[in-house]
Amino acid sequence: MPDWIKTVSMLNQISYTVDAIRVLMIDGFVWDTIFAAYAVIALIAVVTLGATLYMFRKVVN
Repeated sequence: MPDWIKTVSMLNQISYTVDAIRVLMIDGFVWDTIFAAYAVIALIAVVTLGATLYMFRKVVN
């Protein structure tokens, strides 16, 4: 896989969700992997929400 696609896939929440579910199904509860995946998902969600609120307030005002 080209490097730029790897970089883009690191920003995709679906890849983290699929990794967490795959580990859960294959290896059982491996908390390190599951916690890391959902921590990244939560971080991306918070950043996205913050950017959305900033842009919304900028347009409304």
